Amino acid sequence: MALKTPVLNAYKTEKLRIVFDFRHWVVRIGLLRSIVIVVIVSTVASIFLTFLVAWILGDLNAESLLHVLMYTTTLPLIISGPVALPFMRILFHLDMLENEMRQLASIDSLTGVLNRRLFLSQAQQYTQFARREYMAFSIILMDLDDFKMINDTYGHDCGDRVLKNIGDTINNTLRESDFAGRFGGEEFAFLLPNTKKEAAMHFIDRLQQNIRNAPVFYDGTEISVTASMGVVDYIPGVNTDLRTLIHLADQAMYEAKRSGKDNVCFGNCH
Repeated sequence: MALKTPVLNAYKTEKLRIVFDFRHWVVRIGLLRSIVIVVIVSTVASIFLTFLVAWILGDLNAESLLHVLMYTTTLPLIISGPVALPFMRILFHLDMLENEMRQLASIDSLTGVLNRRLFLSQAQQYTQFARREYMAFSIILMDLDDFKMINDTYGHDCGDRVLKNIGDTINNTLRESDFAGRFGGEEFAFLLPNTKKEAAMHFIDRLQQNIRNAPVFYDGTEISVTASMGVVDYIPGVNTDLRTLIHLADQAMYEAKRSGKDNVCFGNCH
């Protein structure tokens, strides 16, 4: 009895895998092509089975086979398309729901950047890749200045609008290869692939300028926001892990806040 449950689970898993593979195949080739292929396959299968049964029964009379062939060809052409259409639509709908759920699980819903879990996962993968390939990259931590005062003065609804505006600004500033995540509250993290400290500073200058130029208007009041940032660059050949890089960037960020806000400080991983 103990062996039956693993075998049954493996069987169910294999069945689900086949269904998922078929669904992805259908989505990849498109709804119309999928239906056309179903119609063709069902028609060919119907013809083949007709000749097989006739051969087994020994009834290969040309006239009778002609009439049977007309039905076995016509019926699949008429029926299989309408029958397959709702099933294919269900597969497309399931794929859309899966993509939405995957996005909800990976994207911070308020700001539109990666959530902390996915950012750390992708950053860890890239760190391992960069260490193997001896590639430089930079880690940036950013904290909005006086964000608590905005919440206390104007309320959390205003604070949410500020965060959403910051998320839009971040996404509009990122290069195609960069990725950013919300670490919690008003704190954000960035990984800039193949980017040394000097190039990272150009990105930071552009981001800070974009944040200054994108105030939020709430109940007739213009609310300007600034951000303090800490940056550390990974140097190829230096045995530094992601946790250490983030810690150094975090220390540099708080040093930037202590030194006057709307500022940048550099960490050192050497």
